[in-house]
Formats: sequence, structure tokens, C-alpha cells
Amino acid sequence: MLNKTVRLVSFLDAMFTYKTKLANFFRVSKKEIERYYSEINTSEFLLDIHGKVGNYRNVYLFGMLNPLRAPLFYVICRIIKPEIIVETGVADGFSSSCILYALKQNKQGRLY
Repeated sequence: MLNKTVRLVSFLDAMFTYKTKLANFFRVSKKEIERYYSEINTSEFLLDIHGKVGNYRNVYLFGMLNPLRAPLFYVICRIIKPEIIVETGVADGFSSSCILYALKQNKQGRLY
């Protein structure tokens, strides 16, 4: 029981502080982080992916479409605006899709 409580507290801490930690890490404002999350979370792109995935509950809870996972790749790519990204492994392609969408929004960059 204690292990589950510790995991829950860790999860809640991550949920409430990850944007601040991300902003501090990349030396940008939390407002900029929130703007990029808002971009991806309200995009037709993400709605389309969610529509195609359907009601596969585990994809949302444990997979890359979890709000803390694939959208994070989008936010990071929007912040650092890379010219080249090398992805060494692909599962369902959700992270690749978010990276490619960020590169499109940046109007630069290439994913290999």
C-alpha cells in the first residue's frame, strides 16, 4: 500500500510541476510552455489522431498519447526548433507524428 501511495504522490507532483520544470530546463517562460501545449491540445491534428485511435483506453493511459508523452515532443521541438532530429525507434508513430507536426509549425527541420 505504501508503494502505491508513493507512486501516486510522485505522479501528482509531476502533473502539477512538469510545466514549470520544463520552462526552467529550457530557460523559457511557463507561459510559452502553456502556449505550445494549448497549440497541440486544441489542434485539428491531435483531434484527428484521437479519432483514428478510437476508444483504445490503454493507448491514452499508458501509451504515447498520454498527455505527458507525445505532446511533450511537440512542445520541445517548438521550443528548440531543431533542424535535424534522429528517431531511433518507432512503435505506433504517435511521437513521430507530434515531432513532424511541430516541425511543420516551425516551418523548418527534418526527422530521420
